[in-house]
Amino acid sequence: MLITAGFAFGDEHLNNIIYQALTIPTFRLIVFANPDAKGEIAKLRVLRDERIWIIGGDGPDDKNPAHYFNVMVEHFMPQRQSDKIDDAVRLVMETMGGKKDAANEQ
Repeated sequence: MLITAGFAFGDEHLNNIIYQALTIPTFRLIVFANPDAKGEIAKLRVLRDERIWIIGGDGPDDKNPAHYFNVMVEHFMPQRQSDKIDDAVRLVMETMGGKKDAANEQ
C-alpha cells in the first residue's frame, strides 16, 4: 500500500515505480488529492481500478478540503489508544472534580 498526500504525480521517476507497483495484484494506492485534478491523477481516476482510491472533495469547511493534511489527521487517521485514555481521564476529572465557584474558593 502506498498513501500519497500533496503529491501531484509530476515526477516521472516516481510515477514509473508506482505504475510498476500497480502490476502487483495486491498493491493498493491511496491518493489524497482534489478529485477533479488534471494530469496523472485524472489518468489514475479514468482507470477505475478498485485498488486506487482518490480521496478528496468537500471538507469540514470551505478553507479545508478533505484532502488537506490537517483534515486527514483530524478525521481520517485513527486516534492513538493513549489519546483515547487521556481523553477519558480528562472527562472523568472534569465530571467528578466539578468546578469550584468563587464563593467556595475562599
